[in-house]
Amino acid sequence: MGIAHITGGGVWHKFGEILPKGVGAIFDNMLEPALVLKLAQEMSWNIPDLKLTDKQVYGTFHGGYGMMVICADNSNALTLTNLARRHEIYASYIGHTTESKENEIIIHSKFKEGKILSSLDE
Repeated sequence: MGIAHITGGGVWHKFGEILPKGVGAIFDNMLEPALVLKLAQEMSWNIPDLKLTDKQVYGTFHGGYGMMVICADNSNALTLTNLARRHEIYASYIGHTTESKENEIIIHSKFKEGKILSSLDE
């Protein structure tokens, strides 16, 4: 269990630093990014030498996530999301932790490139 406040360093760094040794994550149910983030990425592609890749957007702009919470199990995740919604806080299940010798984080991107991204790729 844990909480990561996703700010500078984005998902790759901030979420990655709370994972214990031997644990990774697969985010295969990411939310559709906010339009402003999608537009920022698209506009960057018109500026020479700036093209923000999906991986950079999840790192630099955090992909639209302010906080990520790891729950003990699916039942706790459901309880947490329901409680948050009752308080008008949007919460959603976006993935799960998994065994990973290299603490790999995998994101099924919802940005322009739409690729499966890995924290292990440069």
